[in-house]
Amino acid sequence: DDEWVMEFTDGKNADDMIGLVLPEAGYAMSVIRAGMGQIADNPPGPTILEPVRDFGPALYAPLLAGARTLGLLMLWREKNQAPFDDHDLATAQRFSNQAALALQFAELAHVRNVSNLLEERERIADDLHDFVSQELFATAMQIETIADDVQPAVKKRLMATLEHVKRAQR
Repeated sequence: DDEWVMEFTDGKNADDMIGLVLPEAGYAMSVIRAGMGQIADNPPGPTILEPVRDFGPALYAPLLAGARTLGLLMLWREKNQAPFDDHDLATAQRFSNQAALALQFAELAHVRNVSNLLEERERIADDLHDFVSQELFATAMQIETIADDVQPAVKKRLMATLEHVKRAQR
């Protein structure tokens, strides 16, 4: 399985959380695997990241794109604050689903851009090939014309060069 890393954090302990890997046995990973948002009275699970230990109520909303989980929205409140409720979870899940959709659109835009870039490279390669072929053809014709007007020793060298040019055209 891939590692899940906290890439965007905000609020208290945000600097301590950025870049942390979610523990495989942690509650967040179970939410990711299940694909269902959860609320808890405090950070749950057998493995709790140090910067999260002192928080109270917690909310986990996976970023769902069909059957695929693209990320996880995790919200924590200070201890002794009101717990999250089902309305909070529903709101967070709608937001997470919209974020997942935005991520999918960004991924599709990236694929389209890469595809366009590859098509443009292929077009340039074809244009370059056509240009070189035309130049080699014109050079071969010029060598043949010049060869008719020179001494036999020079003509022999020009004809050898002409053979090189014709091989390059193939």
